[in-house]
Amino acid sequence: LTIPDKGINNNVEKEYSGLFGYIGENSIVKNIHLVNVETIDNPTCTNVGGLVGRNEGIIQDCSVQNSNLKSASSGYIGGICAVMVSSGYIINCKSIENTFISSSSCQIGGIIGGYSGKVLNCYAYNNNFNLVEGSYAGGISGCVSRSEKLEIANCYVRHTRTQENWGAILGSSESNKFTFDNLFHNGGNIIANIGKDYP
Repeated sequence: LTIPDKGINNNVEKEYSGLFGYIGENSIVKNIHLVNVETIDNPTCTNVGGLVGRNEGIIQDCSVQNSNLKSASSGYIGGICAVMVSSGYIINCKSIENTFISSSSCQIGGIIGGYSGKVLNCYAYNNNFNLVEGSYAGGISGCVSRSEKLEIANCYVRHTRTQENWGAILGSSESNKFTFDNLFHNGGNIIANIGKDYP
């Protein structure tokens, strides 16, 4: 799959790209497994997801593997989806051995780029984050919304990165509007730049 750019992306929301650019509250995307997903060489779309650009519904039992995802500047990149809102769910999904390439001020997550909703029973394994200054990455989510809660539960992350702007679970947080429950990871700060390791 080559993910289309916003100029040719036939979706309601032109700033989101993925196999599905945008899915609404009553949508369910289920049992889709993508391998070798690529963005176009010079994307202008700011929000790129391996499967979904913007998720307001349910993504369940899906995976993205061995893919290369890149956005334009100041955007969001996610292995499963770029942006998720409070009504969104991602359940039983995997992001495996993907490469995420940031432009300036990107928020990147192995599962979601950012915002809110619920990420449940998910697995991120050996993803590679190529970060430039001003970008943040997390094994599960790149960032969390200032106004809506992000819930992450029963998830596992396996990475070896320890650089300052990478967190094992969460990249950047400007608020405490998140809950973590029953998470496992193989070392490093659970949230970037907090200066503390979690067991």
